[in-house]
Amino acid sequence: MEEKVEKITGKSFDTPDETRRPFEKGKIDVITVGGLPFYRETLAPGWQWSRHVKPVVGGNSCQRFHVKIFLAGRQRVRMDDGTEMEFGPGDVAVMHPGHDAWVVGDEANVLIELADIVKMPAGVPEETLTEITLEAVRRFNDAINRHDVDAVMAAMTEDCVFENTYPPPDGARYEGQVAVRSVWERSVHVKTWDHPFRMDLRPRGWAGTHRRWSPWNSLPHSSTP
Repeated sequence: MEEKVEKITGKSFDTPDETRRPFEKGKIDVITVGGLPFYRETLAPGWQWSRHVKPVVGGNSCQRFHVKIFLAGRQRVRMDDGTEMEFGPGDVAVMHPGHDAWVVGDEANVLIELADIVKMPAGVPEETLTEITLEAVRRFNDAINRHDVDAVMAAMTEDCVFENTYPPPDGARYEGQVAVRSVWERSVHVKTWDHPFRMDLRPRGWAGTHRRWSPWNSLPHSSTP
């Protein structure tokens, strides 16, 4: 049977699907509309990337690509080469990797982030990630290391796919929440791990505009997947 596709759909940021607080003085409301993720960021007065995000993600400057529509308040951005611009309500900004940013004045800065649903322009490295993506991967890693299978599966779509190189020679493929959950339930209950689990933060491929697949670079020591 052919899957029915909604020709029009919508949601409101006032009733988000999820609200995240990945760093101090920052709040991110998330909605998924028509399969696409949209993010509304609220940055409190005094927020600055180098003060409040850098301690979380590391690096000397923000290495994410951004597409932002500013709704309220003002934000100033300084590129690594010293170029500066300031943005306010009604402005649209495209920011390449290598910058610092901060809220100007006493009003909260509210903006829409679209980087996860737009095509990367020429000149932006494929490995560039948005802060949203990085934060999602970190939450996934933390959930695995806490052995919290519910939190792990909350980060996955209903049609998620898990591919394992074990057992040799061809490995195994698990499709859907039930099958993938069974893999993680077996893995997180292994008592002895050689190293903490950590998914590689560099994307190795994209499906559509808002999904990613990625390898990990450290695994639980186990003879089972």
